[in-house]
Amino acid sequence: MVPRGHRISITTVGLPESKESDPGMPSRRRHEIVDRLQLDNAQRFMPRALYDGRANMFSTKDDLAGNYRVQMGRSLTKGVFHVKIQRVARIEPTDINALIHGRVANSQGSSMVVNLVQIIMQQAPNKRHGALPHTKAFFYPEGSKDLPKGLTLWHGFFQSVRPVANKLLVNVDVAHAAVYTEGPLIDQAVSFLGLRHVRELGNLQNTDPSWRSLRAFFRNVQVMVNVGTQKPKKISDLILDAGKFNFSRDGVQMTVQDHFRSKYNSALAYPNIFGIRVGKTAVFPAEVCRIIPGQLFKKKLLPEQTSRFVEVTAKKPHERLQTIRQGIAGARQQLDYGTSDFMQDAGISVNPDPVQVQGCVLNTPQIIFGSSTLSTQTGAWNLKGQHFIAPQTIRSWAIVNFVHPSYVPAPKVADFAMWLKSNLEKLGNVFEQQSKPWIELGNPVNIHGALNAACSTTVNKNKLPPPSFLLVMLPTAAADMKKSVKQWGDMISGIPTQCVRQGKFDKQGDQYINNVALKINAKIGGINSHASHAVMKSLAGTMVVGADVGHPGPGITTRPSMTSLVASMDTYFTRYATYASIQNPRQEIIEDLGAMLKQALQDFTRYPKNEKRLPRNIVFFRDGVSEGEYQEVSARELSQIDELLMELQSQGMPKPNVVFIVVGKRHHIRFFPTSKQDADNSGNCPPGLIVDNTVTSAVVQDFYLQSHSGLRGTSRPAHYIVLRNDPQWDVQLLQELAYTLCHVYASATRSVSIPAPVYYADRVCSRASIHFRPDWNYEQSDNATASADAPFDLAYWRKGFAQAKLSKMMYFL
Repeated sequence: MVPRGHRISITTVGLPESKESDPGMPSRRRHEIVDRLQLDNAQRFMPRALYDGRANMFSTKDDLAGNYRVQMGRSLTKGVFHVKIQRVARIEPTDINALIHGRVANSQGSSMVVNLVQIIMQQAPNKRHGALPHTKAFFYPEGSKDLPKGLTLWHGFFQSVRPVANKLLVNVDVAHAAVYTEGPLIDQAVSFLGLRHVRELGNLQNTDPSWRSLRAFFRNVQVMVNVGTQKPKKISDLILDAGKFNFSRDGVQMTVQDHFRSKYNSALAYPNIFGIRVGKTAVFPAEVCRIIPGQLFKKKLLPEQTSRFVEVTAKKPHERLQTIRQGIAGARQQLDYGTSDFMQDAGISVNPDPVQVQGCVLNTPQIIFGSSTLSTQTGAWNLKGQHFIAPQTIRSWAIVNFVHPSYVPAPKVADFAMWLKSNLEKLGNVFEQQSKPWIELGNPVNIHGALNAACSTTVNKNKLPPPSFLLVMLPTAAADMKKSVKQWGDMISGIPTQCVRQGKFDKQGDQYINNVALKINAKIGGINSHASHAVMKSLAGTMVVGADVGHPGPGITTRPSMTSLVASMDTYFTRYATYASIQNPRQEIIEDLGAMLKQALQDFTRYPKNEKRLPRNIVFFRDGVSEGEYQEVSARELSQIDELLMELQSQGMPKPNVVFIVVGKRHHIRFFPTSKQDADNSGNCPPGLIVDNTVTSAVVQDFYLQSHSGLRGTSRPAHYIVLRNDPQWDVQLLQELAYTLCHVYASATRSVSIPAPVYYADRVCSRASIHFRPDWNYEQSDNATASADAPFDLAYWRKGFAQAKLSKMMYFL
């Protein structure tokens, strides 16, 4: 797997003396500099070294160390880089064998070996498709599909080298990306804003939310301008009335419109619409700009874009596998495994056939309701005719309707309320007051006022107890309104809220209403059902924990990252308390894990049936950790846990055992049944599938669990990596525990793809973004523009952040 059995020298590449060589320098620019360095010193760099786009270069030669001057343009003073190369390590041919047999001494050495093989395999297909040499995915325009609002979907492939027991595997999967639609900038602006004609762009104002969104959408997009030099220009910002923008040329003040007329003999067709700013001073009218093809959209997709994206990319398992086969060995050989000079020189070949693995299907838990026990062989169950195992009494309730009566008349709102009440009663909930709930017609301009009015009327006018919950009816597109409602419930009133959306509540039947009922009962303190499995007998006195980190939108470094921890309080892992914190942006390690766990343990001892005792075992399910972060998590997060438990032990308390499992969701491993008899109705492998061989790690204990039945496309299994196992539980017990926890998600009537506490932690992270002072507008838009140079002050953000008043309830469902 290494070129001709040679030792490979690893060198570091530094660009310390150039003003452009900051850590944020784009990888493409770094590759260009290193490519130029090797061309200018061709004799010394023969054969050419491979570069990973960051700090590492791989070569069969040992004598590349030195300082190099690289000139990237014709100027002798501009675009000059001073590159320092020094040898830091060596990969021996035996290192790959050591890696696949689990004998690599450290994770850095392991990653270097994998990195080298990865780069060799990526060179040919990435260069062919215009991707950076070190990226794991490439995309191409053939077969592209339009997405709403100025984007296009491109198809592609993902590949990653994975060391497993006794071999190296290549994980190949289909991949898809949203790219900016190429063509005239003004056309895509019209598409993004949903306008009918370019002239309407002239109506934009600085205070319009749509203007802010348009600026964020096009920020950093590269365009070609149809006048002057034909070099790509990066949009730093947008500017209104670009044709009227004044600037000085040769000491004379003129507008952009006059400049184009005098210099290019070109009259602007739309001088009153926006233009682009390039750098700090240059301004170009939007009508002369054309978006360059193939630019990845790295921000968060809008709901309508996401819906179309999923619709286009969802493929049945057999279709997905066929596409992968075609990419590897089809007529076009998109991955170039049979033709890559880089792989041939390295002596690397790839068997194009998919790896066959042995799997087993776990016994499914039973779902216990108040009146019956249900089997879940298909991964789903029906709520009809069931009673909640612990229905919560409803003191009173009220409704706030923000949907205009012309869309949903008042009688229909009242009918829905009575239908919901009837279904809750069938499920076992008792309404202390049989009178109809007060229905407040809310003003969307004053959301908190309407919610307060509904509570006030219920208590003061109708002489009822404070509402157990508010039912809030929202228009079809009302994301900001929903956030305001949730902030009122979470942070101001401490009253659970249940939102229903126009187009759903006014058109759906029993199934929809029962799903709403599931959420309501769990939010107000009830328990819908629990899962019964033989493994539960071994878990008496155990607390399960989910933990996660959530980051602001891509590229935003001026807002904090959110951290969360949810902890079970009861025997059946159905009731959870929540804890949230904030930390420096884009930091993956949870800095306050110990503090949040300490509070969770205190709450556990106070829970009525736990008799003031600490749990015997604490099982962590940690979300959001990449493979390269396992060692850091072990060093920094587990050390916080150990420090806390030692402190409690010093106070005379028994020290709980710790099990720490990372749950991976963002991976490209897929399993395809070998026959129809082995598949479920969707063509996927059946729920409960366990794979713990052939494709698992040679270094750490791990397994894959596909816990859910297929609904759409190809199911993705969750990847479980066991970093700590104090009680030395058998791996089958861990697998059965994880599978059982996939059946206790409170608002679902089917098994879900990851354990419920992992889902809950993710939702708490998302919800924490509204747990700041209302006037801070933390999350006005995930795509909001932000200056990379703006200072970040964590202490400032901590002053405005608070725990939810409902943190001991499952408000986040």
